[in-house]
Formats: sequence, structure tokens, C-alpha cells
Amino acid sequence: MNKAIIVAVLGLLTTSVSEAGNILATNFDEVSGGQRPISTATGAPILTGGIVQLGSFQSADPSALIAGLTSPAGLAALLADFITFGSSSPIGGDFSGLYAGDKSVAIAADSALVGKSIYTLIGNAATLGGSSQLAIVRDNESFAADNPVFEALADISAGSSVILFGSATGPGFETALGMSTSSLALAPVPEPMSATLLLSGLALLARRRRS
Repeated sequence: MNKAIIVAVLGLLTTSVSEAGNILATNFDEVSGGQRPISTATGAPILTGGIVQLGSFQSADPSALIAGLTSPAGLAALLADFITFGSSSPIGGDFSGLYAGDKSVAIAADSALVGKSIYTLIGNAATLGGSSQLAIVRDNESFAADNPVFEALADISAGSSVILFGSATGPGFETALGMSTSSLALAPVPEPMSATLLLSGLALLARRRRS
């Protein structure tokens, strides 16, 4: 799919009329041609699938939650603190390696999102909770109440976005916009089975030491 078609489709998304808050979630800039596709922790391109979810955290500073992504319990705690905005989107579809979704949800003045930074969470499975690899990116904008309508752009390819979990130095690969110079590499989070095996191994080691 060429760039002109992508620009046309995005034009339809961004000019839609809505009475609710609107955020365009994307990983490419249709004007400059800049892009940040997604790869796995081992560098494999994610051309389709996975999950992209906008939102924010109830905690003023989620750094402790992010640091806790060393166990399934840590992942559960982070997701429990996360306030979603709109529905999730997959990577790819019509745009190989890319995503663009216009999320529209009313934001009241007393919404828990008001005043909080916009975050993009990306996983390698159909749900965040089922993902074994994640990325967390903070946008340079914050949520605000509709007055009359809040609008923002959550573009993880923008230089102002901050990667809090994951790596910006993933390998480049071919997408619908052409060859990228790099990608956002997801970072692994422990799967429940891995954690169970680790705990079992530690318990066995402790028994051996006591005997």
C-alpha cells in the first residue's frame, strides 16, 4: 500500500465529526514519512497482530509499577492501575507493520484521566494481560476535559514521545511506508508458567540446602 493511500485514509479518520474526546493513535507520521514499527524482543517484525491500547495510570508516577514488570504479579498490578481510553487496535491490517486508530470517548471534567499523561501500551498478543512482551510509551500531551472536544495525537514515532519500557533500537524492516531505519522492540515480561517453574526451583534449592 503506497503512502498516498495511507494519507487519504488518515484524512478520513482525522476529519470525522465527533462530540467526544478524540485521540489518533499511530506509529507513523503521514507528512514526514517517519515511522516506528514494532518488533519483538528478539528483533522479529510484527507486521500484523498484537495489541495497541491508549490510556493513562491512576498513579501519578508509574515508574515503580514499570520497575515491577519482573513477575506476573507485577504485570497484573500495572494493568490494574491502567485506565484505558477507547478500544484497542491491532498492528497491521491494511498497513503492514503500522497502525492508525481514531479513538473517541467523552471526557467529563471529573474524569480520572483529566490532567494525566497519555500513554500507549503495546503487546504481542490479542490482550495486554496475555502478552509475554510489552512496550510502554508516554506521549508529550495530557488528557483534558472536552471543551467542547478534546483532541490529541499519540504518535510514538514523534521525537517527543518517551519509551519507558521497550527499546528504540530494534532492527529496521519493510512496512507499508517502505524501509524503516529502526523499530520499537518490545521487552519480555515473565509468563505465569516461567514464574511457577522459577519458584519451584527456588523451593527445591532451599530444601536441598536444609538437608
